[in-house]
Amino acid sequence: MFVADAPTSTVSNVVLSTFTSSALVVWLMQLVKKSKWLNFVQEGKPALNRMVSVIAAMIANLGISYSWDAQTHALTIAGLSLVGLLTAGWHWLNHFAMQEVMYQAAVNKPTAPTLAQQEKLVTQNAQTVAVEPGEVGRVGR
Repeated sequence: MFVADAPTSTVSNVVLSTFTSSALVVWLMQLVKKSKWLNFVQEGKPALNRMVSVIAAMIANLGISYSWDAQTHALTIAGLSLVGLLTAGWHWLNHFAMQEVMYQAAVNKPTAPTLAQQEKLVTQNAQTVAVEPGEVGRVGR
């Protein structure tokens, strides 16, 4: 009975781990953007910020482990098999995708008129135009 529960528990732990680490990376990226610790990670540089996100996803999923034996002075590195590297690549992609979903849902929320506002605009024959939040009030300048 306990063995049947193990795969479900393992899968849920992987999902929660991916979700949590992705949320942590998005949160840390926002802190870095606002604090200006690293000048190259800033608002308004989406391509560069995506690269930082890709690197953060890679760091979260290296999948390579090592151990040091002080008595024999031996360093053992594990996880460098083809299967290990492919698995790490798959997890890297999963984390990046989850980071992107979290960023788009929590930070980069699109602003659009509500359904009631859209209906009112349609009755007035108005055209809806998407405007970046930082550009509100700057139209025509």
